[in-house]
Amino acid sequence: MSSALGVPGPIGRPVRAPKTAELIASQLRGQIVRGELKAGDTLPPEITLMEQFGVSRPTLREAFRILETESLIDVRRGSRGGAQRRAGAPASAKASPSSHGTGRAEAAGGR
Repeated sequence: MSSALGVPGPIGRPVRAPKTAELIASQLRGQIVRGELKAGDTLPPEITLMEQFGVSRPTLREAFRILETESLIDVRRGSRGGAQRRAGAPASAKASPSSHGTGRAEAAGGR
């Protein structure tokens, strides 16, 4: 592709690498969509998920916020707290990528 002056134009456009929290949210979303996490199921404790994914607590909590925004999970504080698969949320309706307020589509794979 070249311009009217014969100077080559841009070949591609900038690519944004997905954030770690988006990748974790994508994996958990996949489990929900596939029915591996059913309505009312409680996710493992934060410390367990942090070890499984090899991430910090803030990164894991960001992934939880993404899923909360999509109405897929509820996160409660306290001794009976934790992340839980939200009852009544249609899993199949959340199978497509979402923007998470960034204005850009999620670039996570696995779909």
